[in-house]
Amino acid sequence: MNSTIRPASLGLLLGASACLMQTLQAQTAPKLSIHMQTGYAGITVTGMVSATHTIEATTNLALTNGWVVLTNVLLPASPWVYIDYASPGMARRFYRASAMITNAPPGITSAPTGVTATTGNGQVTISWNAVSGATSYNIYWSTTSGVTKSSGTKISGATSPYSHTGRTNGTTYYYIVTAVNSSGESAESAQVSAAPTTGTGKIAFVSGRDAHDEIYVMNADGSNQTNLTNNSWDNRHASWSPDGTKIAFMSNRDGNWEIYLMNANGSSQTNLTNKAGDDYDPAWSPDGLKIAFMSNRDGNWEIYVMGADGSNPTRLTNNTSDDYYPVWSPDGSKIAFESNRDVSWEIYVVNANGGGQTRLTNNSGWDDSHASWSPDGTKIVFISVIQGNGEVYVVNANGSGPTRLTNNSGSNLSYPVWSPDGTKIAFMSNRDGNDEIYVMNANGSGQKRLTNNPGIDEHPAWSPDGSKIIFASYRFKLSPSDGNYEIYMMNADGSGQTNLTNNQADDSEPSWSPK
Repeated sequence: MNSTIRPASLGLLLGASACLMQTLQAQTAPKLSIHMQTGYAGITVTGMVSATHTIEATTNLALTNGWVVLTNVLLPASPWVYIDYASPGMARRFYRASAMITNAPPGITSAPTGVTATTGNGQVTISWNAVSGATSYNIYWSTTSGVTKSSGTKISGATSPYSHTGRTNGTTYYYIVTAVNSSGESAESAQVSAAPTTGTGKIAFVSGRDAHDEIYVMNADGSNQTNLTNNSWDNRHASWSPDGTKIAFMSNRDGNWEIYLMNANGSSQTNLTNKAGDDYDPAWSPDGLKIAFMSNRDGNWEIYVMGADGSNPTRLTNNTSDDYYPVWSPDGSKIAFESNRDVSWEIYVVNANGGGQTRLTNNSGWDDSHASWSPDGTKIVFISVIQGNGEVYVVNANGSGPTRLTNNSGSNLSYPVWSPDGTKIAFMSNRDGNDEIYVMNANGSGQKRLTNNPGIDEHPAWSPDGSKIIFASYRFKLSPSDGNYEIYMMNADGSGQTNLTNNQADDSEPSWSPK
């Protein structure tokens, strides 16, 4: 904020033909900037003196176009400012002027954190945490990864959450956010991305209706159920590519479990691994270029990664114990997994190139498993079990701040899964006597039972827009005709529970296509 210094005796100092204007501008208390303008182009500011005539700062800056600026000058402990200046043919003089100083807001030094992007029909919703001192926010977006303030399209004055409407379904949009106040604009946030969808995409699942396990897909309303794999062996663990065009899965059709790839319509099924030993649980990198998996081809279970076409398989872990269930971080830089290399099962992370293996949890006597990254990549939720009792915990991505989210006498043993916007976590618990689907806020508050029947409800999975949850249910106590696992869908609040599959075989492992 600017405060004008009013001259006490301008004519005595510079003569009647001079024009002097001085302004003090607070930057960050207790420092100022001094702006001087004069008709004498040769005037040079040589110092600033406090009320006690102690030199606080010195400079020797010639005027340019009539202006000279001193920045970050210490504020004297007095309402009087003395400026020592000189001009050609004129003796040096002290100039005494009064000033009223009002501090400007502090500059913003940190970028917004907790940025997430969630999809809807023709729109992307961007959310972020508030930044202290910010008065508004800017969003920059692009359809090309690596968006910056200079390359992205700017949306000024945005508030969280911001709905970016009019987007094309199926197109990936990339976003960064900055904080703004009168002192300027912050650095850029981490990039996030999302592809709008109608929210009624395909659901993949495993079905035993053909006498062995096959990968099926169906519409979100349960219609058009189609066998994609269609062979006389078992096929499991369907994993959608980030763009929804392909499905990786595991099959034992060649005598041992291998990782296969097919188009989303079931065509072009290809064995990617084709090695002795078993390969399980394919997991796509966020950019769709790599697939992580677990393999015992070298004698024990280790984490591997390969190109999406099966090229360049690389062993990331290498120890005599077992490493299970790889899960990529949202930015693709790290992979979380569980290992019993330290006797009990713990959560580890490793860089995508195999370096930097780090133990995140350290709970002797407890088994930690089922890691799941938050959408913004800052936290990992997992299950911790001791003496048969499992609880849901969350830890920062660097292993700090482990926090227990559930605390009850039952077990919470299903994979906990984050909602797409990172605000909620769905999980399975038997705290009320049988396995049911629950949901809670990301901090553990607001725990709510979504399903309520005498059967088993498990394996929750969120729709891309976060409005619905699919799950597998074994409601054998409800009616003889429902005495097997079926795929159900419900709204995110538990309402509208609907049986999608409804046949005499088991249907399980539902997963929603990303688009």
